[in-house]
Amino acid sequence: MLKKKKPIKKLKNLPIYLIEWDDHCSAGTNWHDASVSRDFPIKCQSVGFIVKDNKKVLTVAQNINESHVADLTVILKSCITKKVKLG
Repeated sequence: MLKKKKPIKKLKNLPIYLIEWDDHCSAGTNWHDASVSRDFPIKCQSVGFIVKDNKKVLTVAQNINESHVADLTVILKSCITKKVKLG
């Protein structure tokens, strides 16, 4: 029988954030002319609950309940350009 895990931190009443960040990108696996290469990242936005915040990454969950999270996005902190508390 599996033991019920305790939540690492209380998930109830977490604020919602908008995170703007630069993402890495790929031109795919086919051969391309060198002019196809990008010299800038893809600009992204994620909205959700911050469930992990350490020196390297911010983990944002789109869905939470009292003890579980779903639809996680892990973002390197070095790629974050803006963080806004929405609620």
